[in-house]
Amino acid sequence: MSNTQPLALYIHIPFCDAICGYCDFTRFGYQSDLADRYLMRLHEDLKRVQPVETIYIGGGTPTSLSLSQLEFLLESISHLIKEAKEITIEANPDSIEADKIDLLLKYGVNRVSLGVQSTDNVMLASIGRTHSFEKVVESISLLREKGLDNISMDLIYGLPHQSLEDVQKDIETMLELNPVHLSLYALTIEDNSAFGRQKVKPAPNELETAMYLSIVDKLEAAGYHHYEVSNFAKKGHESLHNQHYWSYHDFYGIGIGASGKENHVRYTNTLKLNQYLQKEAQFSERIELSKEDEMFETLMMGLRSTQGVSKARFQQLFNDTIDSVYYQKFQPHFDSGLLIDDGITLSATKEGRLMLHDILVDIL
Repeated sequence: MSNTQPLALYIHIPFCDAICGYCDFTRFGYQSDLADRYLMRLHEDLKRVQPVETIYIGGGTPTSLSLSQLEFLLESISHLIKEAKEITIEANPDSIEADKIDLLLKYGVNRVSLGVQSTDNVMLASIGRTHSFEKVVESISLLREKGLDNISMDLIYGLPHQSLEDVQKDIETMLELNPVHLSLYALTIEDNSAFGRQKVKPAPNELETAMYLSIVDKLEAAGYHHYEVSNFAKKGHESLHNQHYWSYHDFYGIGIGASGKENHVRYTNTLKLNQYLQKEAQFSERIELSKEDEMFETLMMGLRSTQGVSKARFQQLFNDTIDSVYYQKFQPHFDSGLLIDDGITLSATKEGRLMLHDILVDIL
């Protein structure tokens, strides 16, 4: 297994104006002085990054930064932006402002991932979101007016006290906004989140599954390509950055709590802000990946997408065929219609993607 050049860059901005109840990402309430120090430290880390095809600035809420701080960040990666095909920034509807959009466009940001999460204002308040759905509509209108219309919208389903009818209404309302991309995630409750500490219960499995299947049916009927388990796009608007993840390409992770994969090592940077700022510790986790690890993870990521796993690329990467390593373990899932092998690609069927966790457990 030879070393490869990372094709993508993830940059983590941990600051938020408010902390959502479900959030377990590395995040802190925004403080201007602290953000200044963080960006200076980030600037140092970014010096090692070579040109990439995609850049994703996530968080946290990157657009919670002040205008001057956002410009400092974008100037730090301006040479990388010039070489990249897709540059995405995450944003909350209540931090979308005309001067920030102008700045994003000035530096070449060409995609926005908007944290909508729900179209119901009562539901939004219950999960700690500070925006209203009216603000979502206003933000999208402003982005499009400025010419930044490559907008992805995030939605969470399985929220506390949410019904199947609530989710169906969310999808219908979001479709009225005609987004080019939608990412839809089931609520997961982690111990470190406010919901985890409050012992909030997720939706029952049967209801969560019904919600997911209803989402898939409605979006496919509306003409969206269900190109990955949680992602839907109009033709030509699939996320290039996320496709690097699903293709198991190497990528840089820059910033506190960011994860990356480089030269057969998967890592997560330190989760402690003081350690990051003072360079006391680099990683919270660093795993040297064996050939067996990488073969399994190639399948784990590739089977999430409709594109599946190229058998030729697998053999090129590992000097082993998928059949020789996994065929016996796959056979029951071929027989049950969960996996398909057309001789060129191994992929999961629609039902198989729904059962992907169980399939992967079987082949471990």
